[in-house]
Amino acid sequence: MASRFEFIVVFASLVTTALSAWARADDSGAEKFRSDAEKLRLIESAVAPWNTVNRWLVEYEAVPSAGTTESIPVHRIMAVSAPGDFYSMAAHFPPSNPWQVDPFCQEFFIHQGGTCHRWPFSRTYSEGTIKAGNYMPGSTWMDSLFAITPRWPLVEYKMPPHPGSGAPVILVEAVRSADYRLLANSESVGGEDCAVFDNKGIERIWIATNKGLCLMRRDRRDLRSKKLLDRILTDKVDQVALGLWLPTEYRVQLFRAGQGTNENIMERENKIRIVRCVLNNDVPESTFIPIHRPGSLKYDDAQHFTQVSPGGEDLLSDIVNFMAKYAHLPTKPIPRNHPYAWLLVGLAGGSCVGFFVFPMRKSLFMKAKVHDTSGSAPCLML
Repeated sequence: MASRFEFIVVFASLVTTALSAWARADDSGAEKFRSDAEKLRLIESAVAPWNTVNRWLVEYEAVPSAGTTESIPVHRIMAVSAPGDFYSMAAHFPPSNPWQVDPFCQEFFIHQGGTCHRWPFSRTYSEGTIKAGNYMPGSTWMDSLFAITPRWPLVEYKMPPHPGSGAPVILVEAVRSADYRLLANSESVGGEDCAVFDNKGIERIWIATNKGLCLMRRDRRDLRSKKLLDRILTDKVDQVALGLWLPTEYRVQLFRAGQGTNENIMERENKIRIVRCVLNNDVPESTFIPIHRPGSLKYDDAQHFTQVSPGGEDLLSDIVNFMAKYAHLPTKPIPRNHPYAWLLVGLAGGSCVGFFVFPMRKSLFMKAKVHDTSGSAPCLML
């Protein structure tokens, strides 16, 4: 019995040793991560140069790559100020006209808890309020600038997470999240030695920590299939202020899976170029306060329009100049031997003006009326 017992003990020991060796061999190819304490120390060290920046403004352009026709080049400006001021502007610039005269240009302001959504070309706007702790409204989270943001001083309001992955969209908030772990080994991207952060295989972020919290690459994958969905890849890094680095040229790529293959096929690519970056006191507080031009119209939820300031006679001149210069409106009298041509031109011109002047939601087109405010008290801005 003793010899049999000893045999069983020896056999069990051999099996345990073999399983342990097999487990170590299997783990040898697995990725290793640093501790959470090490991750946080690395992040705080990288972001330290940005801690003195409490207000910034970035002006940038997104241009589709050659062969991409699904999108139009866009010129954008975004500014933030602690603790709760925000400004954004978006204007398209197709080949026919520059962004400065885009009739669909939109602006959005948050200042002291008040919001303003404005269309500068048609001088129309709406106002509202936002409470501290609320999410930023609309599609703000979709802006590609958040993916490279190393400092986010806007603490009064929250940015919604990405609806597909549930991950934070702002770079500094993503890497600080407990879901992101720091890989033990660094990797090289674009000639920069990068710390790599991984979120359960859903998202992976490469940071050049020797240039602060400077993004070099960011991949997002499908929750189930783990196929690549989109990628941000930095092409150029510049020092925007002493000790402060940003990607000043980067690409945003969208992918789809090839049929019957594991190949990722790029569907669309936009090239982002930062034109200007201004910090702290160089960003005036007036950036976040909307000042409306004469003849501006305010609309409310009841689909009513109110002229809140007199004047605005030059608005028609702006529209006519735009139509003549960029929409090829005739500037010479129509020959008299075409008695009905003036009617066609009038109808076409009226349609175009109506199309360009009020780029609003469809519901606001249905029964909008401009009310006469003569003799009434002026409307105050928030």
